[in-house]
Amino acid sequence: MKIKSLVGILLVLLTIGFVGCNDDDNQLRKDSLPETVQAFIDSRLPGYTVLNIDQIDDYENEMNEKYIVTMSGDIVLSFSSLGFWRRIESSSELPQLIQDVLAFGGAEAIKVKYPSKTINKIHSRLYGYMATLNDDTKLAFYDTSYSNKFGLDLTNSPLSWPEVSRNLLVFSIGYVGMASYHYFIQEDEEDGSGYRFGAYQASVFFDKDGEWYYVYGGYSMLSKISNFLPEQSKKILSEEYGLGTGKIITALVRNEAYYQVMLSSEYNELSTWWYMFYPQTGLEIKAPEQVVFDFLKDYIGISSGELKLQPEIMFNIKQDIFHFTGKIDGKTVVNIYTDGNGQMLGLNVVGSTIPNTVLSYLPEKVKEYAEANYAEKEILYIMNGMNNKYCVEYKDNSRIYFDKDGHVVN
Repeated sequence: MKIKSLVGILLVLLTIGFVGCNDDDNQLRKDSLPETVQAFIDSRLPGYTVLNIDQIDDYENEMNEKYIVTMSGDIVLSFSSLGFWRRIESSSELPQLIQDVLAFGGAEAIKVKYPSKTINKIHSRLYGYMATLNDDTKLAFYDTSYSNKFGLDLTNSPLSWPEVSRNLLVFSIGYVGMASYHYFIQEDEEDGSGYRFGAYQASVFFDKDGEWYYVYGGYSMLSKISNFLPEQSKKILSEEYGLGTGKIITALVRNEAYYQVMLSSEYNELSTWWYMFYPQTGLEIKAPEQVVFDFLKDYIGISSGELKLQPEIMFNIKQDIFHFTGKIDGKTVVNIYTDGNGQMLGLNVVGSTIPNTVLSYLPEKVKEYAEANYAEKEILYIMNGMNNKYCVEYKDNSRIYFDKDGHVVN
């Protein structure tokens, strides 16, 4: 009996042992993660240890999460199947290297505005990034390609939505066809403290009074939006650019100075064309080529006889911008950005420097500072009011940034 009992106990222990081994074999290891995930963890969390890795079904997963990684230090990260990070969370302040995923010094910008708060969570969102502070304030970084501006993410706080949100909902459902939403944010004060409302298929931006100024509907969602265009603009789009005969409006920007319209092919949404119109007359705003020719001749010394300009409209919800590529014998020699009147907003001479005389084209305070402090340096690039920013970049890679009032903001 004793022998049988011992044998029975051994069998049980062996069974448990085999189960334990199988569990260990199925446990994901760090080196089984995509290389981009491993590189992110190694570079952003040196000295931290991977405690656990879970693999979940990412089908119809709103965050597109595939891997959930638990680290030492009470940090949890998630990544998509392609290795892009989706969220990073902790019950305390995130390490600085993690906070630095907020582009253009976003973490520092938060500390300036919220000096007593800490960043405990960062999520990837449709509009950019959302940073959650230790008091649960949710900040929306929505222009992550060129700024560190942030507003408030009010998506999950409908009781704090402003009264004008009713206008947003009525317009978004009636004119854009949005049946649901994925984010609702209040803009940074610099952008006018308006609101941005969006889903996967569409986005609608409103000013603080509830008037829309930008609509994007994705493929074939904006059949009614042309009603907001002047009749003359609709006529031009129809007769000259194919609106209604294979092309549809998929984006529209409006402000006091211009309407900006994006047409897309009805059969290929990746084929797009931008046009601009005066709101008062509905006439098209043509690229100011002659003004650009005159500027390049007077300031850069490039003759219009040998130069060919290729203009295109740059999408911008706050400013009318043309980008001119200047070519000589098929080779690009200059890139210049202007507004609809030809005012230079940005300039780069390919393979050469920009004459210091161009500084006289900039605001007086910007010109005076650059001449007083960097007179001997050669200029590579100038930004003159594009997105309300001013910059002079030099050949030694040094840059000076100015605000719209000409104050240095480096």
